[in-house]
Amino acid sequence: MGDWPLTVAARSSRTHGRRTLSRLLEAAEAELGAHGYHGARMARIAKAAGVAHGTLYVYFKDKDDLLAALQLDVDAELRAALLGMPELGEGAVSAAELQRWSESVCEVCQRHGAVLQALGEALNEDERSPAGRAALRSMRATTGHMADRLRAACGESPEFDPEIAALPLRPHREGQPRRLPGRARDHGAGACG
Repeated sequence: MGDWPLTVAARSSRTHGRRTLSRLLEAAEAELGAHGYHGARMARIAKAAGVAHGTLYVYFKDKDDLLAALQLDVDAELRAALLGMPELGEGAVSAAELQRWSESVCEVCQRHGAVLQALGEALNEDERSPAGRAALRSMRATTGHMADRLRAACGESPEFDPEIAALPLRPHREGQPRRLPGRARDHGAGACG
């Protein structure tokens, strides 16, 4: 579970409102982890956050808007981790550096697995989901960055397409993050490694 600095700053200007919003976001991430996007209920989120059901709708117009709010901070954290991919090539990066980068990406995915999974579920339900589309735009940008690193190290040929080669570097497939070997499973994350 995480901090929500971008969402809280964007959606609330009062101290009390920021605390309420933070509780709603924490409750929403827990609800998504327990029930998935389709099973998540706004009433349970409000109850878990200790607010009236109607208060939830002061902050979010619907479940997709709530997911978009969660996605804002999760995306910022995941994007920073993914864009931290070290340069590849002879002598450019050690295996240990690449392992540290991979672990940092997996850590973010473990922490926010419920939100990442919910984004995929939202897109499966409605390809126009604003939250899901924002996640796809981010995925395109980060995958493009990783492809550029691969292209710089390996070049391009009919046998090697950096855009395709970058796809397995994504820390999750179809919204399902993977768990680091030997680490406890937490926050609804899947298997990594």
